[in-house]
Amino acid sequence: MTTEDAKYDRSPGKSIVGVVVNFGPNASTPPHRHGGASVTGYVLEGTLLNKMNDEPTKVIAAGGSWYEAPGCHHKISDNYSATEPAKLLAIFVIDTEVVEEGGLAALVQVDEEYRDVRLDPNTSGPNYIARSSVILVIVMLQVNSNLGRPSRTSSNSNASEGITVLSAALNVNMESPTESGEKQPQGLGIKSANGFQEDIEAGRAELQRGLHSRHLQFLAIGGTIGTGLFLGSGEALATSGPVGCLIAFIFVGSIVYSVMTSLCEMATYIPVAGSFTVYASRFLDPSLGFAMGWTYWFSWSITFALELVAASVVIQFWNSSLNIGIFVAIFWAVFTAVNFLPIRWFGEFEMWFSSIKVITIVGFIIFAICIDAGVGQQGYLGFHAWKNPGPFAESVVSGATGKFVGFWSVMITAGFSYQGSELVGVGAGEARDPSKSVPSAVRWTFWGIFSLFVATIFFIGLLVPYDNPQLLIGKSDASASPLVIAANLAGVPVLPHIINGVLLTAVLSAANSDVYSGSRILVGLAKERHAPAFVTKTNRFGTPYFAVAITAAMGLLGFLNLSSEGGNVFNWLLNIVSIAGFITWSSISVCHLRFMSILKDRNIARETLPYMAPLQPYLTWFGLFFCVLILLTNGFTVFMEWNTSDFFAAYVSLILWVVLLVGHKLIFWTKPVRLADVDLDSDRQGKA
Repeated sequence: MTTEDAKYDRSPGKSIVGVVVNFGPNASTPPHRHGGASVTGYVLEGTLLNKMNDEPTKVIAAGGSWYEAPGCHHKISDNYSATEPAKLLAIFVIDTEVVEEGGLAALVQVDEEYRDVRLDPNTSGPNYIARSSVILVIVMLQVNSNLGRPSRTSSNSNASEGITVLSAALNVNMESPTESGEKQPQGLGIKSANGFQEDIEAGRAELQRGLHSRHLQFLAIGGTIGTGLFLGSGEALATSGPVGCLIAFIFVGSIVYSVMTSLCEMATYIPVAGSFTVYASRFLDPSLGFAMGWTYWFSWSITFALELVAASVVIQFWNSSLNIGIFVAIFWAVFTAVNFLPIRWFGEFEMWFSSIKVITIVGFIIFAICIDAGVGQQGYLGFHAWKNPGPFAESVVSGATGKFVGFWSVMITAGFSYQGSELVGVGAGEARDPSKSVPSAVRWTFWGIFSLFVATIFFIGLLVPYDNPQLLIGKSDASASPLVIAANLAGVPVLPHIINGVLLTAVLSAANSDVYSGSRILVGLAKERHAPAFVTKTNRFGTPYFAVAITAAMGLLGFLNLSSEGGNVFNWLLNIVSIAGFITWSSISVCHLRFMSILKDRNIARETLPYMAPLQPYLTWFGLFFCVLILLTNGFTVFMEWNTSDFFAAYVSLILWVVLLVGHKLIFWTKPVRLADVDLDSDRQGKA
């Protein structure tokens, strides 16, 4: 920032101060006022996002200008670009006495809640000090070299001798990220290499942006590829047949693509922990955010307990006499501890853990190609299983209707298998450079998961006939996996043990992701005041330890399986998980439609966003329609053969969501958020 001032002869008692402000990519300023000064702003380079008082937020490109009357509340003045710098010329008309006495400090008064300011005794001029992520460097041409205090007798003719560089740190998370993480000279805190400020005196820090794109990809892969693909695919094959199952997974994959691109557009613009639960509260209705967030958190916390039990049962494949309670306790302690690690270490751990699953699936695909070509004891198979017993299986009723019932009933299984792909959005709040890392992670994650899922289902359908009795055994160890059944049919006896070991790592990796996602959703709920504020507290590594502890505690429900009665309760809880994914995906689609309406209302072109979802709004409407349709019809077989218990099992998750939504609205009397009142600025990319 370059400042030059001079007394205004035509208006005694007034001075003109010219300030050139250089904004780096993503640079932002806090809400502030300029006291009694009137200000004219002129954008020299780049594009700025500007909001004054309660006026609509405006995007002002180079050549544009605005005027601020004395006392105007300047709420937003940020660089709109995540990649390009911007430059602003601000002309102040201010009382000479004020600027002479107060110097630079008289020009800007930051809002109290954003300020932690004092004068630094170690500098010779006024110096604002606060936790920040962008240092504005100010070069002042001052009268008579008097730093920050121009002489009352000086004039513009002798104003040139002193050039002083001052560091004005304005606003939390405004200071440029330093590579070395050195301590700032003001001594308020230490700026870590990832750009997040730690408050040493308070003993806690905000969530740290330590996740790279590769971490986001494997985080989503770890939460997605688990029991649904390795075990659930067997039941899906038996229910709908090889072609019906393949079509179901491809179709649900298209829905997932719609949801992930919608989420990516919002998460790159507002990368916040909890992502879509926060968007629901801000864009639509706080009650929707409350219901969506708690349903999603409950889903992942219960899934953590499920994965612990599944891992214990997998181990029983080698020794059935072992008590599952032993391994539930061991795995619970291990993965709770892992989630207390710094986020960068956690990301690396999950990446390598998830890699095992990816390598296994790729290996199975190669193995399946060989077996289908005739390497196994059955000889050449080709598409024999598609002919005998056939491409589609009948379910509940016979004929074409039964084949459609089988196909449609697999939609929930396919949805459960894909659930977790949205974790890319959950991790955006801790991603480095979200505008680049999140889109990259979304592309690689979706196409990676989609390709692996479709290829696996395709080859399973070639190698294992859907009427194979082992598909319906109902076991949870490797013997029920269609991958193992395919190996046994091919005459490869050692493979079940290998698959069981991989299945164990797959389940444990998913359990690791469960705790992470649940804890970050809880942080997002707390930030929107839907959960106690203390869960947002973090340790010196940036880990929200209360949120991790509460989420991990739900894993202890895995001990319910030690008793038969508890097992029934546990199965009911699992029914909540099965369709919670579709509730989440529906809500994400609704949030994105609202997000696009907000942008249109504020004249913000989607082309200026860090990422623009394709085929909009049609792709989002496509995803929303089928998510809602599957939600409402997931228990349709109950109406063909009525069973009260099965009815509640199919719809208990939806009932829970409605109860949370209506209950919160009745208690707090919330109202839908108007377009003009939507908060697009908090946590926005480029803003603190």
